[in-house]
Amino acid sequence: MRVDVTGINVTGTRFTGTRLKGAELIGSWVKGSWVERSWMMRAWIIGSWITGSWMKRSLIKESWIKRSPVKVSWKMTPWICWVAVLNLSLLLTACGDEQHPLTSIAPLAIEGGDECHLCGMIIREFPGPKGEAIETRHGRVAKFCSTRDMLSWWLQPEHQSLAAQLYVHDMARSDWQHPDDRHLIDATKAFYVAGSRLRGAMGPTLASFAGRGSAESFAREHGGTVLRFDQINLEVLQQLSLH
Repeated sequence: MRVDVTGINVTGTRFTGTRLKGAELIGSWVKGSWVERSWMMRAWIIGSWITGSWMKRSLIKESWIKRSPVKVSWKMTPWICWVAVLNLSLLLTACGDEQHPLTSIAPLAIEGGDECHLCGMIIREFPGPKGEAIETRHGRVAKFCSTRDMLSWWLQPEHQSLAAQLYVHDMARSDWQHPDDRHLIDATKAFYVAGSRLRGAMGPTLASFAGRGSAESFAREHGGTVLRFDQINLEVLQQLSLH
């Protein structure tokens, strides 16, 4: 089976008068579109194309196409019903897979060889609180050598639409040199001290705490300003790097 494609945009490239095999056309479209986000949707599209090709060969083999339109329609009815039911079930499964992300994922321990998702440094070689982000839809984990690196990554515009849970160490229950992974807390509910005299990975960082009282006590001892999660932006992080 071959398909003529004239003036169709496939994966961002405009083809004019190009002949592509049907499988190549389907594969290119699936790979370059939003459908790529769902493996079940890809299976549905490819399965539909394969089923349609098989039906066409069967119809030609039995010479049904040569008969009258009424007979062709009558003969094709069982096939059409079967394909419609199959495709609908696959489509509903794909939609269900997309619409039900994991609601809660526990933080993971930081292992000895884990590298920072942002800078590539070995995380446990540095003092101070660390961070991690876990995508709730697919469970992918990004670990960071400091709270500053995690927040710098998270505040980038392309990451704001991610469904993710963010975690940081509660430094009220951890040693600064060796943060305790048993005390990773929800980063969005934490309080942060920016501008303290203590250093984290590669310089200034934000000390993180579960409670405001702990953050204020740390700031009195080591300097800095207490901030909520929603008060931290890229400008704050840039000013932090100047200390």
